[in-house]
Amino acid sequence: MAEDRLTRQELGWLLTEQARGTARALRDGVTQLRGNSEHPLDHPPQVESMLDALDGTIELLGELELSPAHGQPVPKDRRARVDLAALLVEVTPDSRIAIEPGQGTEVLVVESDARRMLGVLVGYPSVGSGAGPSGIRVRREADWVRVGVELGPEGAATRQLEQRWLNRMAIRYGGRVELEGRQLTLVLPAYTSNEQRELQQLRDELEQAQQLGAVYARELAEAFATTGDSPSSVPSAPRRSDERLEVLVAVAMPLGRTLRLLADGMRADASRIARHLGDGHEAAVEISRRLTGLTELVKELDRISRVSCNESRQRIDIVELLASVVDQAGNYAARHDVDLKLVADSEVRAKVRVSVLSLLLRCIVDMAIAATPRGSRVVVGLSEFAGGIDIFVEDGGPVIPESTQSALLRGSADPSAIGRPGGIGWLTAGAAAQSLDATLTFGEAANRRAQVHILLRSAS
Repeated sequence: MAEDRLTRQELGWLLTEQARGTARALRDGVTQLRGNSEHPLDHPPQVESMLDALDGTIELLGELELSPAHGQPVPKDRRARVDLAALLVEVTPDSRIAIEPGQGTEVLVVESDARRMLGVLVGYPSVGSGAGPSGIRVRREADWVRVGVELGPEGAATRQLEQRWLNRMAIRYGGRVELEGRQLTLVLPAYTSNEQRELQQLRDELEQAQQLGAVYARELAEAFATTGDSPSSVPSAPRRSDERLEVLVAVAMPLGRTLRLLADGMRADASRIARHLGDGHEAAVEISRRLTGLTELVKELDRISRVSCNESRQRIDIVELLASVVDQAGNYAARHDVDLKLVADSEVRAKVRVSVLSLLLRCIVDMAIAATPRGSRVVVGLSEFAGGIDIFVEDGGPVIPESTQSALLRGSADPSAIGRPGGIGWLTAGAAAQSLDATLTFGEAANRRAQVHILLRSAS
């Protein structure tokens, strides 16, 4: 039965012919531009308008193919999640499609545009056949979905116009078309849901914050290890080198007086206990041991309180000062059954603050004696280097690990945790060394005994 209206097949044929005619006109215009490059035309062909016409014709053809039987148009410009792998199966069901498993092949496009792009892509002549591709590869690569076909020898040369249109559509959706050898690939940005995108952004921000926090922590640790200051969120004025020692001296005076009264009371109590229970009783021995420790602490506080923070530098013989400190610590070494030896004969003169250096030396020597086993030896000596003096104290105690050295000198670490005697000796030594602008280093001697070095860099 004849009808006046054209069938869908006839309309499709007419639109296809119109697209081919526009493509031929565009090719002729480009060829004419190339052939007459030496003689410019007064009115060159409007290539952009031809591309627009071709784009509109293919769009109408796509709508005709996708429209329902009753002829209702398909809504335009409505982007949605489209699975390119599933769409390829619909566009070219007879082709061999290789799909790599991964994170998905969904993109955010207008489905009709995606269908037209895939139709143009798979319409290229393939190797060994002019009737469409024999193999198509779809895969997800990071944030991109790639659809590739293999071209025959004549594919790239005969369908340049289609390739330009395909590239134009890919750029419209934030993608691109890649031609490498005989492989033509349509690359489109992969779809990522808002939740996944936000979650990934949060993960990236968290990782950056962790890395930044680790950097800040290292910088703060280095700063505190260098200055000996406690953390503070408020910037403070630069500290003077004598400030720690001044605070220690100010505290030592009243604390020493209080502890001295306590020690006198304990001494009287110990005498009464010894009279009633005998000197060898366990309680008498224990209280006598604690009284000895308290007495040593009072003596140490007395030495700190006698330091003059405003003392001027004096040029003295450092060896003579070392001999005086060793002689003063002789009784303490004898009570611990430790041999204290000075190995320095020649004169070494330097300009120092005598009372502060004496306090530093006595602290280091006393702690070396307390850490050394009975019957062993503590050696004190010095050597000169370019621009300074190295005073070392070698003992029989455990070597101080590098990880605890800074905290030990700040008084925030417990010396007994590393096998060294407790007390305020290391805190005092750190404050005195800072006041002298000296450096304390810890190490191990060649005979595997522990060593502490006092580096006086401003010797003159």
